Amino acid sequence: MEATNVASWEKVKDNYEIWKTLMKNYLVGNDLWDAIETPSTPRHDAHRMNAMALHIIQRSCGSKNFDEIWQFDKAQAAWNHLCVRYSDNELKAKPDIEQGVVGDDDFENKELYKYVEDGDWKKTESFISGNKVEVSRLAPDSGSVLHVAAMAGHANIVRELISTSGGKELLKKTDQRGFTALALVAHLTGNIDVARCMVDNIDDNNVRQDLLTTKKSNVEIPLLLAADKGHTEITRFLYEKTPTDELSQPDLVLLLERCIKAEIFDVALKLLGSDKLNKKDDSLPADVVSGTLRPLAQMPSVFLSGCQFGLLGRIIYKIYFCTVLRVEKIFQNGGGERHINNSSGRFCICALNFLLGPVKLLGGLWGIRKLSYTHYQVQEILRHLKNMVAKLNNRQLIEASVYDAMLDAAKHGIVEFIEAMREANHELLWALDSHKRGVFSYAVLNRKQDVFQLIHTVNGRRDIIKSRKDRFGNNLLHLAGHLGPSSELSQTPGAALQMQREYKWFEAVEKIVHPKCREEKNGDDKKPHELFTETHKELVIDGEKWAKQSAKSFSIVGTLMTTILFAAAFTIPGGNDEKTGVPIFSNNMAFTVFIIADSISVFTSATSVMIFIWILTSRFAERDFRLWLPLKLLLGLVFLLFSVVSMMVAFCAALAIILKAYRAYRYLIIGAAICGSMPITVLVISQVNLIRDILKSTISPIG
Repeated sequence: MEATNVASWEKVKDNYEIWKTLMKNYLVGNDLWDAIETPSTPRHDAHRMNAMALHIIQRSCGSKNFDEIWQFDKAQAAWNHLCVRYSDNELKAKPDIEQGVVGDDDFENKELYKYVEDGDWKKTESFISGNKVEVSRLAPDSGSVLHVAAMAGHANIVRELISTSGGKELLKKTDQRGFTALALVAHLTGNIDVARCMVDNIDDNNVRQDLLTTKKSNVEIPLLLAADKGHTEITRFLYEKTPTDELSQPDLVLLLERCIKAEIFDVALKLLGSDKLNKKDDSLPADVVSGTLRPLAQMPSVFLSGCQFGLLGRIIYKIYFCTVLRVEKIFQNGGGERHINNSSGRFCICALNFLLGPVKLLGGLWGIRKLSYTHYQVQEILRHLKNMVAKLNNRQLIEASVYDAMLDAAKHGIVEFIEAMREANHELLWALDSHKRGVFSYAVLNRKQDVFQLIHTVNGRRDIIKSRKDRFGNNLLHLAGHLGPSSELSQTPGAALQMQREYKWFEAVEKIVHPKCREEKNGDDKKPHELFTETHKELVIDGEKWAKQSAKSFSIVGTLMTTILFAAAFTIPGGNDEKTGVPIFSNNMAFTVFIIADSISVFTSATSVMIFIWILTSRFAERDFRLWLPLKLLLGLVFLLFSVVSMMVAFCAALAIILKAYRAYRYLIIGAAICGSMPITVLVISQVNLIRDILKSTISPIG
């Protein structure tokens, strides 16, 4: 077939129906129409069909229409766009064959399919026996009656249908797209109970093996279909039931790739430990690595470096990861399987599970226990892949996209991945893209601190990295001058702290690069600091607004407190002696507490107001965000917090002075003291995160 022979219609708008008919005939005649009508049907040549059909549509629709559909990567999307654009008639609706459609040839049994879909076995059985229906011969447009029951998720109906005399024939039947009932469940619903009914209730091993391992009409086996859709539970079940010895090596590699993409790591780990994927074959490591390594490099959440734990979370993670999982690794018998097959191993695991029961409970609440096991599985997968990468030559590394995977890992900050690949082949650390940007360039651009710190472990070539320029004339300092990605900025609350983080990054890179890089100009004739100023202009403005708004709000509270407490100092509880002018309760211990607390509260609230006014009248240059602005805000918050605490102490002391003589009010004083802690608690809870973020952002180093 020569797609270049397709004529281009410049007036599709005026002759759309003619163009549509001719194009459909042409695509049908060249076996490409499935790319338009049923693109989701799994086929080994689906990618080629889609590309050819899309190319033909784009060549034939004319230059004006090409401008509208050139960005589509699916032939069906391009076809539908032109249909909506130029069709005079509304798009005709048709039934969804995936949901089950009773054909005209079997219309008299439509009631039967309704009973099956409703899950009513009594009526189904009554209809079959009363009308003497052979269920194995029923074939609606969407497949057999078993397809309908399986899609509806009625495991009881599936079990009963399989147990009939025609059960084996039902299991073998396919719908018009080539799906058996089991394949349809694996592909669409992922219902594990229905799958168990169909697989476990088969007495004939040959039928079971045929059902699990034989492709029907170019439709993949159920295991591959389930993994492709990311149905975790049914994928695990089908992997245990499918005899993998009967699968070809390409199918196993494809299954491994899909399991990693779907994050079904336990199955992927078992596959990597299987004999078929560990044969001494020169091409096998490259085949495995090419489809699995890069997807793994784009999953930061499955690595520890991509997770954000609090203090308690880190403790739980470390305890579980460093004890239970390590012991399991010691006693397991290879292959990545989590089975402890000796008595000593089982005893150790039981003992640890008992001792760490409370920790595991907490870990379950936050998902940390599950996450730690995921990290453990990924580390084992990475170890297998590292050993395979070590066997590849440079040409194979390029073809398997290992260098691209290194840059992806740097972009996502997966330092574990980079270190593992570096151990396999130290040359991988010097991967470059078409813009001549390497691992450390990506780390700086995407603000990945752990990856950037690896520059300190590089010997010999460090000076080359420090002064290297990309295709646009940017050195590392220019790249640091670009605004960080929004995903990284959003992890720091407040525009002022975001600006502080950006300036610290610029400073850290500035210390690393060669001094001459600070004054070098890029392709746009800009120095690094000029580029930094230009790209961070809006963030500086937003940071100034955020800081001033925060300072204004806090200063209002501080001013109000200063006014009230200043007046309270001269309105002493109990009053003064008329003769001497000395406070009546001056010898009372509670009075001394009141005076001291009130004085501290006045001084600290007044100081906090002065600090916030200082912020309101300060300049907001880029370097001011580095230290002084966050420090002022932090000091103001601390003084305001002390002021609130002192105010509540003064209030409780005043109450004690007045009511001390009345024993009946003793419990009222205690209650007032307890209630007095409420404002302090609210203030601490509301501002502790801000104080922590300011401290963390100011103290934590970069580079």
